[in-house]
Amino acid sequence: MAEDIQRRLPARYRELRSLGYEPEASLIVAAVDGDGNPYIFRYSGGILDDRTEDGYAMVGIGRDTGGVLLLSLLGYGPEATWDMGLLALLLIAAVNPYVSPLAAEADGLYIRWQDGKVVMGPLEPEAFQEYKQRAKKRIQLIRALWQLAETCGEEAVEKALEALKSAGEEAKS
Repeated sequence: MAEDIQRRLPARYRELRSLGYEPEASLIVAAVDGDGNPYIFRYSGGILDDRTEDGYAMVGIGRDTGGVLLLSLLGYGPEATWDMGLLALLLIAAVNPYVSPLAAEADGLYIRWQDGKVVMGPLEPEAFQEYKQRAKKRIQLIRALWQLAETCGEEAVEKALEALKSAGEEAKS
């Protein structure tokens, strides 16, 4: 689908320009390739920026304010079992009016890497609401962790997290 849009879009813009129109639009299209990595292209000002990023996707305007920054800071990759991509999207949508907050039905297609293959399907409203609540809680946890690091120091927080991780692993076995 992304390749089809990538092929057709410049042709449509050339056609409009030949009719005397000067269209201005910016578009970011992303899909997931067969290896679970995002395939991204950005079309802006008549320039096509074709790219692939290892485990990251561009969300929002500019790399510094977009999802690439958040996803790379949070350690996202195709092998991750938790969906940092949606969390980054929700965070960016909260501060960037150009990023869809997934509020409309048209926003409901969700492309993801699942069970070793690319899956695209509807994002059910119930699942999205549940994820939004989980994301809200995780944002609160990130803030609390940051505050603890400020008050207790990074080493103390790291030690406490390692103890919690060990306790969780022991409980699983």
